Amino acid sequence: MEIIDFEPDHATEADLAGFHELSLARLRAELPEQPEPTPAESIARVRVPAAGFGPRRMWLARLDGRAVGWARVYLPPDGNSHVAMTDMVVHPQARRLGVGTALLSTILRAVDRPVIEGPLLDGGDGALWAESLGLRRVHGIVEQRLEPGDARTDFPAPDGYHLRAWSDAAPDDLLHSYASARTAIQDAPLGELAYREPDWTAERIRAEEAELRASGVTLHVVVALHGDEVVGLTVVLVYPDTDGPAHQRDTAVVPAHRGKGLGVWMKAAMLRRLPGTRIATATGIENVHMRQVNERLGFTTLRTWLAVRGDRADLLERLRPEIAEFDHATDADLAGYHAVMLARQETDRPDEPPLSVDDVVGRLRTPFPGLGPVRYWVARVRGTIVGLAVVYFPEHENSHLALVDIVVHPRFRNRGIGTGVLRAMLPTLRAEGRTTIEEDQVTAGSDGERWALGVGLRVVHAAIIQKLVVADTDPALWDVPVPEGYRLHQWSGEAPDELVDSYAAARAAMVDAPLGDMDYAVPAWSAERQREHEAGLRARGVEQRVVVAVRDGAVVGLTEVELHPHRPTWSFQRDTSVVAAHRGRGLGRAMKAHMLRWLVATRPDYRLAYTGTGAQNVHMARVNHQLGFRTVRELVAVSGRIDGLSPSPGCPA
Repeated sequence: MEIIDFEPDHATEADLAGFHELSLARLRAELPEQPEPTPAESIARVRVPAAGFGPRRMWLARLDGRAVGWARVYLPPDGNSHVAMTDMVVHPQARRLGVGTALLSTILRAVDRPVIEGPLLDGGDGALWAESLGLRRVHGIVEQRLEPGDARTDFPAPDGYHLRAWSDAAPDDLLHSYASARTAIQDAPLGELAYREPDWTAERIRAEEAELRASGVTLHVVVALHGDEVVGLTVVLVYPDTDGPAHQRDTAVVPAHRGKGLGVWMKAAMLRRLPGTRIATATGIENVHMRQVNERLGFTTLRTWLAVRGDRADLLERLRPEIAEFDHATDADLAGYHAVMLARQETDRPDEPPLSVDDVVGRLRTPFPGLGPVRYWVARVRGTIVGLAVVYFPEHENSHLALVDIVVHPRFRNRGIGTGVLRAMLPTLRAEGRTTIEEDQVTAGSDGERWALGVGLRVVHAAIIQKLVVADTDPALWDVPVPEGYRLHQWSGEAPDELVDSYAAARAAMVDAPLGDMDYAVPAWSAERQREHEAGLRARGVEQRVVVAVRDGAVVGLTEVELHPHRPTWSFQRDTSVVAAHRGRGLGRAMKAHMLRWLVATRPDYRLAYTGTGAQNVHMARVNHQLGFRTVRELVAVSGRIDGLSPSPGCPA
């Protein structure tokens, strides 16, 4: 991903078209009732900065040459020189890829103002993202709109007042009292916003008028006069070259003249001045009176926006994760590691019993056997682990692969942390000769899948996770007869010498299992390799149990489970295979049923069995259901060549 300065007057046609597509996608996803602008209208509108808020800068985020987000910041002058007013849009299909965080990081590096504030749709993706970054909600804003034909303008004139109206420039004879009255807007409730309405002067009024003229924006003003003094006003801006709504700016009444109906009277006069015009207005959520005035005039409430606020120094710190390999863990590290794994489990794997710290430590001490050496990376924010990666380096026929599991705490997602971890590990993967990465335990439809696709991985396989709870299962389901002509044999640990060769050959039948387009290759099993595998299991304290089907002294089918020392009450299903010539006779179900009876009989505390099955392997899934398993989760495997990945900058690492 790249982020470029975006100046609409000097942008390429491609970038302007991308900006328009972003605007449409955002409208369709979040503001569907709004009319869709034409490309010319989108471009005309973005070319006109908001008047009175100081200099503007904009950035555009591109991913694979396509615009996926933009950000804008205003730097208001005078009493607001400590505030940067920001807003941003990320394409709905590019969210959760760190685009928003990358844009925010760009703003923070470019703008040296201590406070960042901006609007977000209440309840939208942006609000959740802001909360994850620690941005505070400091104000609520109600958006209201008046459609042509809905206007109600018949409101009586309060006694002792009269109206004047103008466009473009205030009359000289009213300029000073108009500026004074406009300062009354400072009384409007703004919650805890750092931004404050300015002190209006005649010079500031003239500067705003000149800025609007230069931008082609038409200024409409209606004021209420008491004698020759302006005591109330309402301001509307009409933007050029667009059918979008006009925008209500300030409405204010001097304190001594409030409560007399001036606001609704002035606004009604403005509606008569602009017949057939759609008008949008935004009112502070605490300003109930003004919202009610708008409703009397025919405005309808559309939605609520939030104003969020953050401290620049704090945000820079939050967005700067420290990423490093993880080998020597302190107690605090283990607690943080556990917190990330537990939160991932609650969000993406709710079917699993909650992990304890001992479970996590046990997995660190007992990596999954048969997958080669393992290395770990962690991402810390302010010293706390918020993301991690587990990387296995398989050997033999899979020595080109890195098998990865990247996990980010749900509260810290959407900040580019996972991408930063990926970027940090790539040099090591290349140094180890790995050309492809695969992850086969991604919950389908999760943040993880969306992130993986965003960095250039592709879905290459689909699988299901099935779970059996011993206490909830009728043992009669396991009373499965052994097909005629076969006998079952069981062992724990090493395969008997007289069976090891045929057992290794039967394991090789796993090559027929549907694995989609995964690069991972089923091992080429031999007796020697089987003995190496068994030694690796023993070294890690893993108990392997095997049930085989034997005919004429040779293994023709097998099922294997592992019991790991940190989870002795669970079994993890490994291979189940039947040699091709012996399929279709019920051997798989008979072997699995025997395994369950054996485990229950010899392990009184045995309570859970987990197995993973390819989504295309309908037969094996059905066998598992017949034994009492139920499907609890759908997975995808993702894969990609390292040189084809596009890990975006996300946030500064």
